[in-house]
Amino acid sequence: MDRLLSDPQGMSHAIHSWAEAQGLLIDFDSSKESSSIPVAIKRRLGESVVPVVMAHGMGDSCFNDGMQHINQHVSDLLGGVYSTCIPTGKDRHEDTTNGYFLNMDASVD
Repeated sequence: MDRLLSDPQGMSHAIHSWAEAQGLLIDFDSSKESSSIPVAIKRRLGESVVPVVMAHGMGDSCFNDGMQHINQHVSDLLGGVYSTCIPTGKDRHEDTTNGYFLNMDASVD
């Protein structure tokens, strides 16, 4: 906890690096992206569209390319619905460390 307070960016980088080395982060490789969007899985409730709100796991961040790609992909799959990841911090570093040190109740507030 001392390092989190004295060097939040360094702590965030260390956590992110560890999670990446363990294969725990969602990555996005644009060279592998498929251009086909299955129309059959579009979901509509009458004329209303239900938005999608996501949260990331420990070590990841809403500011990372992988999470942003997932949000866009979900929106595309569902016919353009609003999709977002709600960060628990003001930047990537704070969002990453909060994934470990902020309890879920505080994260939702």
